[in-house]
Formats: sequence, C-alpha cells, structure tokens
Amino acid sequence: MAVDEADRLRLYEAARRALGQAEADTLMSSLAPYPWDQFATKADLDTGLARLESGMLDRMSSMLRTIVLAMMASNATLVGLVVAAIQLGR
Repeated sequence: MAVDEADRLRLYEAARRALGQAEADTLMSSLAPYPWDQFATKADLDTGLARLESGMLDRMSSMLRTIVLAMMASNATLVGLVVAAIQLGR
C-alpha cells in the first residue's frame, strides 16, 4: 500500500492526540519523507559506488591493455624500420 501525504497527516494528527505536539513532531521528523522510493540510503550509495569503481577498473584495465599493445606494435614497427634502413645502407 502506497503512503501519501494524506496518510502522513492522519498519522501525525493521531500521534498528536495520543502523544502530544512535541512527541508527534519528533515522530514525524524521524520518519522518511514522502515519496519513500526517491531517497537513497547509505547502502544504495555504497552499492552505486561499488558499481562505479568496478566499471572504472574494467575500463581502465581495458584501456591499459590497448595502450600496451599499441606501444608494442609501434615499437615493433620502429624496429622493423631501423633494420630495413640498416639493410639499405649496406
């Protein structure tokens, strides 16, 4: 069952009658505001951070692999050119 502002108001009024103004205010301030599903908890933030870190590590390792392979190919090409230049110079 979804709780809306009218439900919260009824709860507040009942708490005010049963407990008093200050206690009802304390009760309502300790409850999460409406709508419930739009607020992140610490666990939600931790989960999101873990996903972000995992995704970043995956992308960084992929980028590093690409850079290393590109550098190896570049160096191999350069060595080939040097060897060819030496052969032509003889």
